[in-house]
Amino acid sequence: MTSQSLDAGDWTALDYTGNPVPGDPDAVTVLVHQFLNQAGQAQERGAQLSAVHTSNAGRMQGDYAASFENILERLPSDSTALGETYQSCAETLSGFASELDDIQSQAGEALQRGTEADAGYRSALDEFSSVVPLEFSGTGVWRGLNEATATELASPMAEEANNPELLEWAGEIGQYAGSAEEDRQAAAAAIGDLVTSYQDSISRCSQGLQNAVSGVPRAQLT
Repeated sequence: MTSQSLDAGDWTALDYTGNPVPGDPDAVTVLVHQFLNQAGQAQERGAQLSAVHTSNAGRMQGDYAASFENILERLPSDSTALGETYQSCAETLSGFASELDDIQSQAGEALQRGTEADAGYRSALDEFSSVVPLEFSGTGVWRGLNEATATELASPMAEEANNPELLEWAGEIGQYAGSAEEDRQAAAAAIGDLVTSYQDSISRCSQGLQNAVSGVPRAQLT
């Protein structure tokens, strides 16, 4: 399931207002390639600057020569460090893109299971309430239909009509509804675990990028 289809999913079935694991792994991968390209360019510039410094060593004269030599001597290493920073950023983002893709894939599977279970429960609830009148309080969908509650709710009607088959039917549909609701809750719990993994992944990525930038020479940051 793609990030777009996750965004369009019916997350209300799992008690979420929207996609809890947003993001586009493909867009992150594009950034990875951009950082790798910048890393290569910085490494190339470092080699070129090193060659310039080597070829001009000892050739400059005058009051400016020493200062210029110091700057020119530092530039290759600065450029190399910048390239390493871009490389580190690319590696960090690549790991995040892979984790995000895996998390979203699992979330898509859980969402499908959850929506199917929710649809099954709602269908059972509608069928049951079409025979046994129910009074609900509050808003939303009543999630309490199961074998025990269905049998209890149908008992007065079954006794009054002397219809044991109604009680048997209520038990069966209640059992189905209860099983469906358990499946929905299990899917919601799986999503909760994935949200935790998602947040951890974001934190690792953020820290990795901060660590990479901290290694950039100060001259490159001004």
